[in-house]
Order: sequence, then C-alpha cells, then structure tokens
Amino acid sequence: PPAPEIAVTGNGTNIPDNNVFIATADDTDFGSVPVQGVSVTHTFTVANSGTANLTLGAVGLSGAGAGHFSVTQPLTSTVAPSSSTTF
Repeated sequence: PPAPEIAVTGNGTNIPDNNVFIATADDTDFGSVPVQGVSVTHTFTVANSGTANLTLGAVGLSGAGAGHFSVTQPLTSTVAPSSSTTF
C-alpha cells in the first residue's frame, strides 16, 4: 500500500530518526550565541520519498534552553510524494 517516507536534513546532511546529538555537519549545533541582540538562522528540510502524502504537525522545542529558540517559518501540513518543505 502507498505510504509516506520522511527524511529530515540540515545543511544537506541527513538527521537520523530520534537523533539526540548535535553536530555542525547537519546544522543542529547552533554554537555559542549571546542571548540578547543576536540571532542565528538554520534551515532544515523535510522530504517525502514515499508514495503517499506525508502529514506533518508542529515543530516542537524542548529542553533547558528551549525558550531561547523559535521557529519562524512553520512547516506546511502536507508534503506530497517526491516533494519537500523547509522550516
């Protein structure tokens, strides 16, 4: 049966499912940034290589420093097969 297949990349590098490690290669390492007056932007891509629509929810931010981060471009709710979206 048709099914979606998700892949998330940062900086063109795959971010494995359930990843909890930060890395500069996949853009999940935001480095040391002063809290006030400075912003750092990272863009991530969600791709659907499956054969059915991929339905997405909201991006969640958690952890001790979550309040210092925000998502400025929310995900689209549906990604068609062979398509992608960025946030």
